[in-house]
Amino acid sequence: MKDKVFIDGKEEEVELKPITLFYGYNYKLEVPQAVLVDMSMATSIANNIHEEDIRVANSSPIFKSCFRSVLRESDRYSFPKTLSEFRGEGSGVKCVFVMIMLILNGIVQNIELFKQGKLKIHVRHPETCLHPREQANLGDLMIKLSLGHFQEIQEEFGIGDY
Repeated sequence: MKDKVFIDGKEEEVELKPITLFYGYNYKLEVPQAVLVDMSMATSIANNIHEEDIRVANSSPIFKSCFRSVLRESDRYSFPKTLSEFRGEGSGVKCVFVMIMLILNGIVQNIELFKQGKLKIHVRHPETCLHPREQANLGDLMIKLSLGHFQEIQEEFGIGDY
């Protein structure tokens, strides 16, 4: 089944797989009915994170597991436990935190589509502020999130019910 996208305002029909990569920097891509996560806004969003956001993230095993799956070197990166710790982190940690927050919020807000395997998440500039190693880890996480339901993700991450 093909989906409609708009490239430079022109409607195109393409088959969107769970992960579809669009290459090129000289066009504007719009994916209707998709959750948009635009990482060019990550710094602005990170500057507006509140203590409640940190508390919710700390209480969510799936959030923490997603975060750690991207930033795997635990001796180098630690999960921020307070707003003060978050503000003291580098741009990579902040971007990963914001991206995971936005992706998981998109999944939760569209849980029925996600359960049916029909949720589309359009992430713009996912490489923002990330070392190539973390970019690869992020790709692995995106594959895991795209291939199954919450139960399968929970099994993969070894956590209980969300």
